[in-house]
Amino acid sequence: MNIDEIRAILKKFASNMMGFQGTALVNSEGKPIATIGMDDDSALIMAGTMIYLANRTRKEVQWEGIEQISVKGADGYVILTTCSPDIFLLVIASKVPEGMLVVDINRTVDKLKAVLKDEESQSTDSNQTKLQESVSKLISKDGKFSHPLMYRGSKIPD
Repeated sequence: MNIDEIRAILKKFASNMMGFQGTALVNSEGKPIATIGMDDDSALIMAGTMIYLANRTRKEVQWEGIEQISVKGADGYVILTTCSPDIFLLVIASKVPEGMLVVDINRTVDKLKAVLKDEESQSTDSNQTKLQESVSKLISKDGKFSHPLMYRGSKIPD
């Protein structure tokens, strides 16, 4: 995961967003990947609680998934938004026009999704290459497996 690129996106988000108090990119367990303006423990507690709430709500209403969950208080907002099935963006903001906040969050999530998608495709390509290399080592020049096929310790005849 390109943490430097993710941090750059989060820093730009923080500097452009009105009412910014903190943000964190977290995994599905709530563990911080990158944080700006908040400590890792606070991110872990808030994200973990909100992920749990989202999962319980999803199960209760029998929905396939939850894209966003938010808490609105007298002093501001805490919003958790899905970036990928395993990655979430947590945002804490003071009382600002909600529409502006949502637009800023959506733009940032789109940028993060692009970075995460690129990394996922590179990882998949790398895994496929490794698998092909492993298989090619097992196959001899005549197209047969170079090691005998075994079943429960006994050789399978060709």
